[in-house]
Amino acid sequence: MLNLSNDVLVGKFGRAGELCGPALVVEKDTFFRNLHAMAERCAAAGVALRPHAKTHKSARVAREQISAGAVGICCATANEAITLGRLGIDNILLTTPVTEQRKISALVALASEIALGVVVDHVSQLELWERALDGSGTNLNVLVDVDIGMRRTGARGGDVVALAKRIQQSHGMTYAGIQAYSGMVQHIEKFDDRETAYRAQLETLREIIEILRVEEAAPGVVSGGGTGTMDMDLSMGLMTEVQFGSYVFMDVEYSSVKLLPKSENPFGPALFVRSAVISANASEHLTINAGFKSLSTDGPLPQIRDETSTRYEFFGDEYGRISGSKIKNLKLGDHIDIVVPHCDPTVCLHDYYHLIDHDTLVDIWTIDARGPL
Repeated sequence: MLNLSNDVLVGKFGRAGELCGPALVVEKDTFFRNLHAMAERCAAAGVALRPHAKTHKSARVAREQISAGAVGICCATANEAITLGRLGIDNILLTTPVTEQRKISALVALASEIALGVVVDHVSQLELWERALDGSGTNLNVLVDVDIGMRRTGARGGDVVALAKRIQQSHGMTYAGIQAYSGMVQHIEKFDDRETAYRAQLETLREIIEILRVEEAAPGVVSGGGTGTMDMDLSMGLMTEVQFGSYVFMDVEYSSVKLLPKSENPFGPALFVRSAVISANASEHLTINAGFKSLSTDGPLPQIRDETSTRYEFFGDEYGRISGSKIKNLKLGDHIDIVVPHCDPTVCLHDYYHLIDHDTLVDIWTIDARGPL
């Protein structure tokens, strides 16, 4: 039986070029440089780092982040939290409100095994959690999800205070604090424009924190933020923990976002899809074996690594088309590394990370919690 698994190449010096693809590749040096650079920034600012596992969906990546200093991780879905919790990640915040009873029951069971936090933005969600917790003997940390301007999830105004008070009075729940995240500003390219938009939202957050303090519901935890707003999240003195995610891999979207006002971005692209040239019969382009099923389509076009004169275009489910003056230097079977357009949904298309150290495949990590649940 033909074995197309890449695990036969692990540890074989100089043979990463034999990877069967399309394969999701992580460049080891850049990955760990990104990981430690963010941990050091958060430590210097005195803010806890709770990276968002929706980016990587991997227990191994989560363990590396925690080993570098993270207090735990965030998850966006019940599946992520349950899968990673059962794989040994014991401090998780689920950042999306949950309203499906079976998921809530499964999460209550998980909360008996690990430190689990959840968020709510409506009293009816609290009632669902209370019913599931009744008689379980389990305590759950609960944060109020606050809308500071995105209007996707989150309570506003007096509803934030009412929810905090309600949690304080509940059995089986501990009022832990609040969450505030604004995805709408993360990819504003110019730093000054992003700062202007986000500063107004942070002032709303500041007002909410003060109101909660006056109402004797001061939040012990203020959790939120993202890679795009890193500088302000760490410097404004509002967040006690940050949920940065994309920094560990980066992507085409973030390559054009100026993260710092006066210096270059501190994180580099570490995630690539390794594909191969499979047809060269057309004079104006080459066809490679990475298309819609290998790369996310919700963001900008993928880019060829270290090559600005070569253009990638989607060419079908399994196909991509590359064009430009330098394609004449490529031949059938040559590998092409593609910078992913948006890391989170691209990861969700794959089963494994292939950790590459220069030309050697050093390990394969499972993407444990892929899928939309």
